[in-house]
Amino acid sequence: MKYFTYGSNLNIADLKKWSKKRDEEIPILKNPKITKLENYAIGFTRKSKERGGGVAALILNKGDFCYGVTFDTTENDFKILDKKEGVKKDGAGAYERLELENGVITYKVRVKDADFIQPSEEYLNIIIDGARNYNLPSKWIKKLESFRNLSVSNNC
Repeated sequence: MKYFTYGSNLNIADLKKWSKKRDEEIPILKNPKITKLENYAIGFTRKSKERGGGVAALILNKGDFCYGVTFDTTENDFKILDKKEGVKKDGAGAYERLELENGVITYKVRVKDADFIQPSEEYLNIIIDGARNYNLPSKWIKKLESFRNLSVSNNC
């Protein structure tokens, strides 16, 4: 199975911290491949009390793009990621799985809270550090950095 991540799950240290805090297995993500997802943008449209601000959301936006990393993983690891993303079997969770082209799976916000919610500096740094770790393009890093201290919508 293929998994595309664009937000905090780019940061393996953060994923390990979440797993340890909840006594969950650490999802195994193999064979990272830099991926440019066309016709989607990254935004911050859902508020998280735990993260202290807006959290990453994948937004359908024709002509736009979003960088991330695609991994090989298993259904068992997706079940762990589902817990992290707040996916609920009844469909009432914070996020839901989204199947992209070629069967690649990612997560999208189920119901947005606003067009833009300022992410905390700590959360944004988690994403930026993960993006740097996987050598995502410098223009993309600058785009992520542009979300610092915004008060209006700024999709990529």
